[in-house]
Amino acid sequence: MNYILLTKIKKIKKLLTVTLIAILLASCSSTQTAFDSSPVNSKSVELDPIKADINVNEKSKIKGSSKSTYFLFFRISGDKVYADVDFDNQKDLTTSVLSLLNPFNWIYNGGESKTRSAAAYKALSKNNDDVIVDPNYTTTVKNYILFKTFKVDVEGYGAKYSNFRTEKQKLMLLQNGKEVLLQDR
Repeated sequence: MNYILLTKIKKIKKLLTVTLIAILLASCSSTQTAFDSSPVNSKSVELDPIKADINVNEKSKIKGSSKSTYFLFFRISGDKVYADVDFDNQKDLTTSVLSLLNPFNWIYNGGESKTRSAAAYKALSKNNDDVIVDPNYTTTVKNYILFKTFKVDVEGYGAKYSNFRTEKQKLMLLQNGKEVLLQDR
């Protein structure tokens, strides 16, 4: 009887070892496109702000969707190309205090924002637009015991930037109720 038990334990050890090696050897990749810039540290250089016009296509809305699946905290399916989108001003107000203490939620929330970025990328790249104006994100989260899936749909108006220009800043001063141009760089 001990022999049968020992052979079963050895099989389980081999299975766990092979599974662990497969997880460690699995590779993941992602692509995110952004522009790198370096700040000017010299005090003698004055930069004028860059301005642009935004041409919004109000006739039709653009749409994109993305889906990702996580096992524990490993992403096992989902898109690998993301838009560089800032979601800091879009917080979920339904988050409980106890869910903030769960470290898996930190990882999953990163997965949700990646899925949102992938949906935005699909909408922008499909229509060759630069920005989504008035985006409306619909997020569906399904929780299973060890799995979690995110499905995000985005809809909004596509827009393109045009007429890039720099404008000199003007400093206006009020004197006796009248605007006076004090400095023109």
